[in-house]
Amino acid sequence: MRWQRLTILTLSLLWGGCAHTIGVHVDGESARSMQAGETYSFVVGGPQAVEGSERWQVTTATLTRILQQQGLQQASAKETADWRLFVDYGVGEPQVRERYYVSPMAYGRFASSGRNRLGLGFSARFRTRTETRIPLYLRVEGVYGDTTDETRSWRSSAVRISTRGDLDQILPALAWALRDIIGHSTTGNRSLSVPINPDQFE
Repeated sequence: MRWQRLTILTLSLLWGGCAHTIGVHVDGESARSMQAGETYSFVVGGPQAVEGSERWQVTTATLTRILQQQGLQQASAKETADWRLFVDYGVGEPQVRERYYVSPMAYGRFASSGRNRLGLGFSARFRTRTETRIPLYLRVEGVYGDTTDETRSWRSSAVRISTRGDLDQILPALAWALRDIIGHSTTGNRSLSVPINPDQFE
């Protein structure tokens, strides 16, 4: 019984530790970076983003916290912002793929050398499993000044590949994953481990 309790405790700790963070892929491209002291305003940047919704408020609140730490200020309603930030978030098209794995299998056998003995052997079987992967994304694009064309000064994105479309749960984490790259270029795609609980954000 003692070893069973120890095993359960160990698994609980491992499960609890994994549940506090999620893996996020981030990347960014920038031709012009934001500077401390500049102002910004948020603009709807995609069909799944709805201004004033709970998702919108949660996302923009986290982005505001990040931008304020970088010395930027949100423009008032009557003020023309230096930057317009187009916010786009949502659930992408599910991706279905087959995954191959090895399934170990045990079997018993009898041997005779004066008396019967039971032996235990192992073998492996190759199996396939259908796996559905759902991309959950947040994209922020910055436009400087009153430019009216489609030119973006920079683009930053965060993507979480999940087996569930739990976008509401991880939107703050997706926004927080951009804290070091928002408005900047990255050297390719980066993989980060981000706290899923907003109280753990620093």
